Amino acid sequence: MKNKKNLAAALAAVLILAGCSNGNKPAETTTAAPATATTTAAPETTTTEAATAAPETTTEAQTVDNSGKKTIYSTFDGQEFYREDCEVNEWNQLSVPYAYARLSTGMYFDSEKNPDLFTPDEFSYTGERAQTGSLVRLEKGSQVGSLTVSSASTMIAAPWDEAVGDINPEADSGFELATEDVAFTGDITLTGMARLYYDEFYTVASGDIVFVPDNCYAGLPLMIDLSTADQNNGTLNFDEKGGTEENGGYWDPTYGGGLCVYSDAPIFRLGNLTENYSDRPEIFEFFDGGNANCTKKVEITLTDVTLGWNNNFGASFSCMAKIKDIKAIN
Repeated sequence: MKNKKNLAAALAAVLILAGCSNGNKPAETTTAAPATATTTAAPETTTTEAATAAPETTTEAQTVDNSGKKTIYSTFDGQEFYREDCEVNEWNQLSVPYAYARLSTGMYFDSEKNPDLFTPDEFSYTGERAQTGSLVRLEKGSQVGSLTVSSASTMIAAPWDEAVGDINPEADSGFELATEDVAFTGDITLTGMARLYYDEFYTVASGDIVFVPDNCYAGLPLMIDLSTADQNNGTLNFDEKGGTEENGGYWDPTYGGGLCVYSDAPIFRLGNLTENYSDRPEIFEFFDGGNANCTKKVEITLTDVTLGWNNNFGASFSCMAKIKDIKAIN
């Protein structure tokens, strides 16, 4: 627990810096943006197969006249962000009340069923990764499975202007993607792997809980870098133990012997056992008292779900939820 304050401060700094960094180049404009799509989860797939059918959309396309608008940023598949649709926020950056996401293929592998794909001692995975596919637009009111979007935003970083000595949201070019955030109301029940960390290491405090969905996540959204379709999609999570060396402070993890997974799904950070579930003794009991690293395959119901991405750390720290119910499965 000794590093928790430092970790919290570091992550707070990450979120602040994410709004001001300019890490990615915009893609070329090719087509106009589509209307919002309402999604439902695709059928479940096996652990070695990706979903082949995209979820149906139930929101009819709307014709929007964007002629005469100024494009400031374009995604890899040609969705356009227009200056006239943006507001200048408190950080002097541009923002719009919607976000784009790709949909999960449902691809999933783990070291129990597919041991040939993992070399846990070397933290290596040699299996395939999901293709990016196309994007869907999420905005307030969009339906995503059992969830409803309560808020959405994309922040586009303005370039530095030497003439004014500050960033300039009125610039003609040089805008880059900064952050994407989507919050949901409702509950969602998923299956996958839950892991409680007792040993601290880089970005992880003792008691932190994470969850990685399995192929049940097919058809549900993931936030990604919108500038390129060529990226390592999905989540790779090993059972890591370790900490920092006394000399130099380097992170020096070792394999803890538990399940390792690749999933075309986000990694959800579910909070800290001690700090966030002190009034939930059944959660302590589920994780064997919280006195050692613990990994279990679970059926879990999540609430207060948020998905996000930023140009410093991708989606690693930006997808969160709370445990409403949890039980072990085989």
